[in-house]
Amino acid sequence: LAKYAIPTIARNVVFVGILLVSHKAVSFALVLLAPIIFNILFFHIFLEPEGVGAGIGFTIVLGWFAWNRKNDFISLFK
Repeated sequence: LAKYAIPTIARNVVFVGILLVSHKAVSFALVLLAPIIFNILFFHIFLEPEGVGAGIGFTIVLGWFAWNRKNDFISLFK
């Protein structure tokens, strides 16, 4: 798992970071980032509760960004 999953996730996070910093395709970047953030949150809720604060913080920040761009996501939920 670690030979391919971790490098793939790391590349995805770097790509998303570049999209967010450059203000290009921010909504697409948030869609790519959401599964990673939710995995962090659920990992800490169920397996390592000591670090759950970071997962909650990341989820709140993701929710704030998504809420500010909610009109971009309406077509995903139709």
